[in-house]
Amino acid sequence: MELFSEIYSCYYSVTSKILQNSPQFITGDYLPYRLEYSQKNDRFRIYVTKMNGTKPLSLGTINLSRIYHIYMTDKCLPGSC
Repeated sequence: MELFSEIYSCYYSVTSKILQNSPQFITGDYLPYRLEYSQKNDRFRIYVTKMNGTKPLSLGTINLSRIYHIYMTDKCLPGSC
């Protein structure tokens, strides 16, 4: 259980494609809060909060097959590090 609390309390810098066959990418710091599998589409998606420092900007969904680059940042939710 400790691993999952660490995964969901740390920010991740993600670079992903805007559309599957698009040459355009989007990058930002995200805080994941739910992983979901769609049997209908045979895809995983992760629900995230886009962060600006410690402030949430917006909620979103990232299709895992569109992620180009990801790494864990040194930022965490306040009180969880």
